[in-house]
Amino acid sequence: MGYVDTMFGHTDTVCSIDCLSRERAVTCGSRDRTVRIWKIPEESQLIFRAHRSLSVWSVFKKKPTCVKYGAHENTMPNNGPTENWISSICSCSYTDLIFSGSCDEKLRFWKCSTDFKHLDAMGSYHLPGFINDLACDKEGKTIICAVGPEHKNGRWWKLSLHSSVVVIPLVYTSS
Repeated sequence: MGYVDTMFGHTDTVCSIDCLSRERAVTCGSRDRTVRIWKIPEESQLIFRAHRSLSVWSVFKKKPTCVKYGAHENTMPNNGPTENWISSICSCSYTDLIFSGSCDEKLRFWKCSTDFKHLDAMGSYHLPGFINDLACDKEGKTIICAVGPEHKNGRWWKLSLHSSVVVIPLVYTSS
């Protein structure tokens, strides 16, 4: 038996939905620039507004616990002094590792501190093209990247590449 309900709130297309535990669903809007955590039994939601940065949020606070400005530097010619959009993000469940992708052709690795107040850059992996989606397997041993010649939400720039799926094995060390 299943349960279907409509959650109202986003003013534009929903790009992604995810859930970790309890009866909460996290959605990420596109042009309305909000992330919403739905508390399904209470029929309420928390709304987090975007400001073009990589942020760590807590369900207990209305403001981010950590903000990383300029997570993906501007690499496009004549694009002005702004950072690139973060077009994809994911983390492996129950780890402190976060991955982000953009049009700068780099998959970036971030480590979140135990108090959730700092994000430290752990490195990057060159992937030619727009990193349009990221996923981590259930065991946290592999990151899967959808890479394309153009941005997933429009054709503002086009690179002379083919679309690809890149599978990167993750190796954890004790440090």
